Amino acid sequence: MRYWFDTEFHDDGHTVELISIGIVAEDGREYYAVSAEYDSNHATDWLKQNVIQQLGDVQMKSRRLIRQELDTFFRQGGTPEFWADCGEYDWIVLRQLFGTLTDWPEGWPYLAMDIEQWRLQLGAPAFPLQDRGLHNALDDARNAQARWQWLLAYVKANPAC
Repeated sequence: MRYWFDTEFHDDGHTVELISIGIVAEDGREYYAVSAEYDSNHATDWLKQNVIQQLGDVQMKSRRLIRQELDTFFRQGGTPEFWADCGEYDWIVLRQLFGTLTDWPEGWPYLAMDIEQWRLQLGAPAFPLQDRGLHNALDDARNAQARWQWLLAYVKANPAC
């Protein structure tokens, strides 16, 4: 089962801290959570303007609860295949929810596929612009899925790629 995901996070050059996570499953299920453990008092001006104000009025959850919910979410679809758009840090944030490298669930892949890398391998066709929710983790996950689908259609229309 494919999962497209995105996170919003605080990166201070030493640590990467989860703010929110959004995931879209290939079967239509969606998951969104905001971390109760992130202290927005440490947010940069950019985070305040572009991320914090978009979190919405949702119940904040502990990292432990998010991990438990994600474990259940991912196990509903067999072996997961993870996709993100420019997702290097998103992958780290997702992985850290499960603990150390050796805490990662058995049978799950040790890497996420990257939509931007795929786009570049195809000659860098221009994506349609994201029309809503930029820097909202769930909207960005939905956009990642849309971009993946767009690239798949591009490959089918351009078999020489």
